[in-house]
Amino acid sequence: MKNSSSSDPNTFLPSIDFFMSIKPASVAAHSFSSDYSYLCYVALYQFAASLCRGKKVLDAACGLGYGSYYLAHLASDVIGIDIAADNIAYAQQHYQRANLNYLCADATATDFEACQFETIVSLETFEHIPPEKALTFLNELKRLLKRNGHLVISTPNRDVYRQISVTPGHVNELTVPEFSRLLHHVFESCEPYYQRKGVLKQAKAFYASVRKDRFKLRRFIPKWLKSSFKKIYAPQLQQDHAKILSQLQVGRANSVDEVNDAVVQVWVSRK
Repeated sequence: MKNSSSSDPNTFLPSIDFFMSIKPASVAAHSFSSDYSYLCYVALYQFAASLCRGKKVLDAACGLGYGSYYLAHLASDVIGIDIAADNIAYAQQHYQRANLNYLCADATATDFEACQFETIVSLETFEHIPPEKALTFLNELKRLLKRNGHLVISTPNRDVYRQISVTPGHVNELTVPEFSRLLHHVFESCEPYYQRKGVLKQAKAFYASVRKDRFKLRRFIPKWLKSSFKKIYAPQLQQDHAKILSQLQVGRANSVDEVNDAVVQVWVSRK
């Protein structure tokens, strides 16, 4: 159990060892096929953290809770919500802090009063929201934000992600222009960012093979064989954790078009 009650949010600079120490156990890491996929999420939370220092934060669809736990080292208060009761139970058991609470709740219709949070973080959640609830979800997040509050939201860029992987649980993947239009319909200000630009050019053969493995049968392949394949076709995945994390950092886009070749589109919206 991770149980921490004190840290200075102004000086807290976690090392790669911190992030690897809070990675969910293998029995619960249903979303992570590798350390690389976990570090993709860590980098998104690192980006969101810049808007969480000293703030009251909602982590909407917090999953297993490790990201909420990290943000709680920086924020004044964090509430992590998730619709899956088993996720919340895992988070409550493994990631505790005095300023951190978890609730089982539907992010499209919460019981919170309006204007409760200075920052809302919603990472890799939108693609799981049915299309008919997409606007409801975004409007609910807007309702919960204080005036001039920030929403940090990320979702796969369909144009690139579909060439890398097919994920059955993704019911609402959008292109960058589609998601941009939807966000601008709800929020006054929307700034584009990106994660993992140009990966198709760097490791096209590797990602093509991953995409064909819809049932994730690669998890049964011996580690030595997978490692050899990665060394040849995706050497960037074989680097040490710190270097991988540095390469996964979210970048600021000068225009919406700059996000088009990224795997993940990240947006900072303001109420």
